[in-house]
Amino acid sequence: ALGLSGGRRTVCGRFGCAELGVAEAVAGYSDGILLHLAALAELRVLLGAPPEEWRVLQGPEVDLSGKVPDAVWEGSRGPWAVEVDLGYALPRVRVKVRHYARSFAGQVWGVTSPRRTSWLHLEALLVKAPIEVRLLDLPFEPC
Repeated sequence: ALGLSGGRRTVCGRFGCAELGVAEAVAGYSDGILLHLAALAELRVLLGAPPEEWRVLQGPEVDLSGKVPDAVWEGSRGPWAVEVDLGYALPRVRVKVRHYARSFAGQVWGVTSPRRTSWLHLEALLVKAPIEVRLLDLPFEPC
């Protein structure tokens, strides 16, 4: 497990600011990437996914192709694509959903909006793919 030798850091994004414990390995990452990784960690905890089944693919560079998920959950149901959506444009989400439907056994999304939850459930029906959506309650405060 990564230690928090990088210390604590206040990071800010569109939703506000949060104080995070930051591992030394990611201390140089941008605020946006750190917030995304924190939301991804929160999603893993919400799902009850063991760390040994969770492989984070998100790093300091953001993949714009829509083909690489933030993480892969290698659980008993096979590999599931894992995405944290903190406000992607809907066309980008659609590309991701459709690609993951072809490439993974299923997909799980962490979102911050009940409206996005409903939209993803409709997309799941259209692509006939197993999609789980979890609403994230992230501890942001006004900056």
